[in-house]
Amino acid sequence: MTVKDRVAQKFTSGQFWLTIISGLTFAYTSWKKILPPEAIVAILVMVFEAYFKRDRTKDIQEQYGQTK
Repeated sequence: MTVKDRVAQKFTSGQFWLTIISGLTFAYTSWKKILPPEAIVAILVMVFEAYFKRDRTKDIQEQYGQTK
């Protein structure tokens, strides 16, 4: 897989966009003081943890039919 393919795959990923939109939404609600900053931090930590702790090697192996 080339770098260009990986970048295209990332930008078409729903999980990527969910993370970006969540971050922007909670930044806006914090700035406008709709939600308290502590609540926003807790929610963002959960969203980003779920995104960055995913086992990507398993996903790649399943996508290309490779097994251990």
